[in-house]
Amino acid sequence: MLSHYAGFFSAMQVQFTQMIDRLGIEVVWMDTPISQTLPSGHQNWSSFTEDPNFFSVLRTICDDIDLDSAVSQIDRLSEELRARPNMLRSQFRTLIEDLRNRIYDQLGSRQFLYVPFSLVPYWENSTLFGDEVFDKIPTATNDIFEAGSCFAVGRAGGTVYHCMGIMQAALFAVAEHLATLNPNLKIAIDLNVDDWGSVVKKIQSAVDGLEQQALAKQKAGDANAYPQWKPIESAYNELISDVNAVKKAWRHPHAHFRQEFTEEHARKILEKVGDFIKHAATLLPEVT
Repeated sequence: MLSHYAGFFSAMQVQFTQMIDRLGIEVVWMDTPISQTLPSGHQNWSSFTEDPNFFSVLRTICDDIDLDSAVSQIDRLSEELRARPNMLRSQFRTLIEDLRNRIYDQLGSRQFLYVPFSLVPYWENSTLFGDEVFDKIPTATNDIFEAGSCFAVGRAGGTVYHCMGIMQAALFAVAEHLATLNPNLKIAIDLNVDDWGSVVKKIQSAVDGLEQQALAKQKAGDANAYPQWKPIESAYNELISDVNAVKKAWRHPHAHFRQEFTEEHARKILEKVGDFIKHAATLLPEVT
């Protein structure tokens, strides 16, 4: 997993260089054990000898990105400090300088991804489309996480691929909820078979069925049934409008699955899919 390595290593290399420069001055003055304070007032280096875990964070991060030579030097340095707490300043300087150089050399053979500042909110963000989506449509969480991360590092094709998963999760959640509103609807959506047109037709068919149900209740004497249904119908009509917006941005998901997607195309699809799933979440019951 990527982390914020750049700032850490930059600060660490500066610190090592400062240590090496200071030790170089001290060696010229008096090459005494690191446990001793110089007459000039320069403090000793006891913090390194008294704390055997001083380099533990650095070791963990170096190990994370396979800086094996640097890890070996950290282990060697830690062992030397435990075994020889009174080593000379010149000896300590050599160990630190070797560690700094190993880190520098090995970092040169590693590759890192840079996430532009404006795209940081997309990176590894499971709540990219809000807490309501996260809570109500958990089956979309992984695809939201991956779609945003792909977009953050310029992988447009990956963004579009995971947007398909987001749409599938949202559509299945809406279909499942529609079925609970009227078990007789028997609505089923399969993105392996259905295209956007058939999905819209099935949702519209379910909405029409619910409307007929409301009208029947009103004819049976429930005067509030149809007025109460109309706002719900409007919300589902908006959902259908969102599906059409995604369809337009995406064109046809199966016919164009093998096409190359640009960053702008991926952004448009991600935004439209976000609008769709956020609206879909408002149609689902609260999580208890």
